[in-house]
Amino acid sequence: MSHQHTLAGAGARVLPENVHCDVAIVGYGPVGMTAAALLAAAGHRVVVVERFPQRYDKPRAGHFDGETMRTFQQLGIAREVELLVRRMNSYEAVSSTNEVLAALKDGDAGSGWHKSYLFHQPEVEDVIDARGRDLGVEVIMNATAVDIAQSGHGVRLVVRDSDDLDGAECTIEAQFVLGADGSNSFVRQNAGIAKQDLGFPALADLAIDFEYDDPDVEVPLGESGHLIEDDVIVTFGRWTGGRISRVEVCKLGDEGTRAYLEDEGTAWTFLAKFGLKPDMGRIVRNSIYTFECTVAERWRDGRVLLIGDAAHTTVPFMGQGVCAGIRDAANLSWKLDAVLRGQADQTLLDTYESERSSHAVGIIRMAMAMGSMVIPAAAAAADLQHGQLQGSDMPDPGAAFPRIGAGVVRNGDDPAAIPAEGRPALQARVGREGRVDLLEEFLQPGWKLITRHPVPDSMLDEDQRSLIEELGLQRVHVSRAAGPNHYVDIDGDYETWFQATGRRAFLVRPDHYVFGAAATIEDVPDLLDTLKDALTSHGWVLGDRLATQH
Repeated sequence: MSHQHTLAGAGARVLPENVHCDVAIVGYGPVGMTAAALLAAAGHRVVVVERFPQRYDKPRAGHFDGETMRTFQQLGIAREVELLVRRMNSYEAVSSTNEVLAALKDGDAGSGWHKSYLFHQPEVEDVIDARGRDLGVEVIMNATAVDIAQSGHGVRLVVRDSDDLDGAECTIEAQFVLGADGSNSFVRQNAGIAKQDLGFPALADLAIDFEYDDPDVEVPLGESGHLIEDDVIVTFGRWTGGRISRVEVCKLGDEGTRAYLEDEGTAWTFLAKFGLKPDMGRIVRNSIYTFECTVAERWRDGRVLLIGDAAHTTVPFMGQGVCAGIRDAANLSWKLDAVLRGQADQTLLDTYESERSSHAVGIIRMAMAMGSMVIPAAAAAADLQHGQLQGSDMPDPGAAFPRIGAGVVRNGDDPAAIPAEGRPALQARVGREGRVDLLEEFLQPGWKLITRHPVPDSMLDEDQRSLIEELGLQRVHVSRAAGPNHYVDIDGDYETWFQATGRRAFLVRPDHYVFGAAATIEDVPDLLDTLKDALTSHGWVLGDRLATQH
């Protein structure tokens, strides 16, 4: 069922005076629409308000990773998205004299998907938007949020027609409100939450999207990478989707920077460096953005939570802006689902910030380090050490990210903890009943126990079996052996994972992150007990007998 409403000026109201929903979201960019779709897929009524009359038809982001694609897989849209995007197979950093300073090859991310993708944002947003509407997401366009008030029972979100901010109001009564409204977030400001500057100088970034008359034309433009020239770094990508190339000119801000970047001749000058000329196509976007590295001092204010750029912003050197926002949506959606279903109290929502904030800041600092290596002045301003960029010094955009912070994850100080915990679980190809596919295509979203050997019921006590039932935890036996009752490890990736980690069982959360692992199948009961303790300490309300025993 598709839902869209527009507030069309004073006295011309399409919506009723009051709207009731489980979750209201302010902002309908890729992060807001992904969060809306995930919550709707879990069975909740979601209403989104967007201050513009139509979705923005120009691209902003141009890269996402395999972890983002895995979230799209959970929504059932990954294959459709895959037809629109292009894998990023290689990356180069080159000097102004065309010397290759560093070269990296991209590959599989362990997520079941490629490590990096380049995309044309409006096309991908069309797919997410359509999926959300099919799931029942209601979208109110041309509606500006003007007030948010909390009570002990919910949140009152007041919106007005963006064309008549002094006109009549529409009130949305929700259990929770999410601010997905960007770096200048009204939701954040309304909650009185300040931003912390992480210390990187503001960068002016000229984003140029060039659409070809003949997309198949061959041009001397590398697949992706950076061209480094004095105080300017140029990011390039041949395939931003199937018809467009992107060139971004990033320059430290000074009095003359904006005028220089706004000059249309500047765009053509940099396009010409890659063989792109006016007789080959047209510029479809020529916009200037200012990037900063910031993080909100709080991500939650009672029933109001921040996601995406409302919570954190970064510089574009690693292409992780959208990815971080999608991680926010995936992390928060399963926790909100549990709270809305009465499985947990609101204490669980505190783990959203505790897990995501340190992770997001860690990746922002990786992007800052990358920027400091290619723009010397940026290094000085950020008080980061600048070194001559040479091959092995180049930060790998696909390097291992930090684990999530403390929350519903085994404590990293636990002697039994391993690096795989607090990071995304492996997803690889498996076979069963004559079909070969990625593992999660066989499963329902939710908790999973992935094991090298079967876990018999006789090994579990009544409390542990009740915990499995209450969580809807799926037991997944993966092996290279032949047999009808398990998933066959087609490429041996799971066997490699088991052997490399020295673990034979992994407890995986609904957002695909590993809660904890067990060295042997006999250790699984203890792992389940550790999960139960972690859940109850963070507000999960297990059955009465479970909550009072063990």
